[in-house]
Amino acid sequence: MKTYARESYGLNIMMKAATNNRNKGLVIIAVLWTAVLLTVMAAVLGRKSRLDMKVCLARMESVRCKWAARAGIEKAMAVLKEDATETQTDSLLDLWSDNDEDFNDVPLNRCWFSVQVIDEASKLDINTATKDQLLGLPYMVEEIADAIIDWRDTDDTPSGTGVESGYYESLPYGYMARNGPLKTIRELLLVKDVTEELLYGEDMNLNGRLDYNENDGDLSPPSDDGDGVLDPGWAAYLTCYTSSGSQ
Repeated sequence: MKTYARESYGLNIMMKAATNNRNKGLVIIAVLWTAVLLTVMAAVLGRKSRLDMKVCLARMESVRCKWAARAGIEKAMAVLKEDATETQTDSLLDLWSDNDEDFNDVPLNRCWFSVQVIDEASKLDINTATKDQLLGLPYMVEEIADAIIDWRDTDDTPSGTGVESGYYESLPYGYMARNGPLKTIRELLLVKDVTEELLYGEDMNLNGRLDYNENDGDLSPPSDDGDGVLDPGWAAYLTCYTSSGSQ
């Protein structure tokens, strides 16, 4: 009996030891899984925090740029108003039209703005230009000239090789033709076959200067011929503002 009892006691000890080892193994596995889950959660939260921070910074920079642009407009208006006290008219021959100190790289709260003076009165009015005048633009073709005229006229009858609302409504994201005066030159991008390359040429940022990326061929957008001469596109020749300031 004593021998049996000792054997039974020894068996119980072995069973308890095996149970303890199994429990310890389960605890280790649980700890490892917990560590993995915490690592994944920390990585997700960290990525979300970095993304939120980038979005916040982008919004701050957007607001900063917006008010810098507004400051440039107000600066130009102030200079023109001051100049109006001396002469009755404004022209590119006035001193304000070549004012490096007031108009170029003006610092403003960790950013800079520049003012570009554009002589709109000397441009071709897109809302009144004839077909022959439009065909005088570089790279202009008859189909696009007719499409521009159809876009601005008041009827829905295509003229020549042009198109009307029926064509635009059939596009994947359909819309109606203006059938009236264009509000901005950028609106031309809605007209059939008018591309950014035709409208803006190599001057995609509309600063009137030949930047490094506008003179490097196809190395970086926009695509250019690398000839050292800026192609300003149709935007340099067209306006939707008349001399009276109406649209």
